[in-house]
Amino acid sequence: MLLARALLSGYVVTRLLHFAAYFTGQTNDMRAALWTPGSLIILFMAGRTLQVALGFSGLY
Repeated sequence: MLLARALLSGYVVTRLLHFAAYFTGQTNDMRAALWTPGSLIILFMAGRTLQVALGFSGLY
């Protein structure tokens, strides 16, 4: 549960930072740099959920 909380918090922070960058008119490169970690977090959470749902829980 601690991992899920940390990942979701990281996701929310990256989205808020991306919004702030968009709102203040930052470059597309800056916004992309802030968006990418959140996207990677979502991919990891989806993959981990699928892994557990299929019974391949592994080390966790």
